[in-house]
Amino acid sequence: SCFSKVNNIKSSPIDRCGQTADAIKDGLEFAGEIQVMDVLNADGVYVQDVNLAKANFINNSNPIGVFSKMLNGDIVPGMNNVEHATAVLLQALLNDLNEIKNPVLYVTHDSILALFVGTLLKCNFTQENWFGYLEGIAIKKISGSYYLYWNDNQYDITIRCQELLALLDCNALQSEELQDVK
Repeated sequence: SCFSKVNNIKSSPIDRCGQTADAIKDGLEFAGEIQVMDVLNADGVYVQDVNLAKANFINNSNPIGVFSKMLNGDIVPGMNNVEHATAVLLQALLNDLNEIKNPVLYVTHDSILALFVGTLLKCNFTQENWFGYLEGIAIKKISGSYYLYWNDNQYDITIRCQELLALLDCNALQSEELQDVK
């Protein structure tokens, strides 16, 4: 199985994700340490202001609708631009994919998966197609192309990855230009 090849487990800092990572570690008899990644946190890359973000969900009877707004490009108070945030997370994952030979297992939240997959595939979510319990995704690099595996389907995300990562390059260039003006 591909799990026997896992040589890294990375987790959101939230306790329940750490507990899941520990259980996986025990089940795989994995001897390494679990690394914590802040970008995997529920209020990681997608959240700009934790209090405003929480208010969006606490005061909303349709939290999936908030994610749909973000995926449609709407500005949601307290939340970062979904494409930019996905690019930041994607860059961290692709760095691992390019540097680490064996599979890396990440433990995070369904909300992170929904925004990540929704942005990569330009799809939206409803109650019917929301991530189910323990459902996950996989990203694999094959001959220079990137593929997303989700719901028994394979998606070539190479061009979409390039588009999203270009956002980071543009933002870095704009920051440098602003520094030069000062």
